[in-house]
Amino acid sequence: MCIRTGIAVVYVYGGVRTAWLGIFYMCIPTGISVGYVYGGVVSGSVGWRCAFFGEAILMLPFAMLGFTIFHLLEIINSSIYRRFF
Repeated sequence: MCIRTGIAVVYVYGGVRTAWLGIFYMCIPTGISVGYVYGGVVSGSVGWRCAFFGEAILMLPFAMLGFTIFHLLEIINSSIYRRFF
């Protein structure tokens, strides 16, 4: 998690850096707590294998976003984008 914080500090400019870091650190405990509830409900009803594969399918878009986020951040932080927004 230390590396991810450094990446957010480098790529996010201006006054929104604090909000980005706050959202990042809020997602960690939220994900853990939602994961416990999701795991308990789905595992109790259809079994742990369905819970595992269902979560893998739900996480696929986030994994794809992880591979493309640096390029998207470079576009957002470019001077051309800042000129218009």
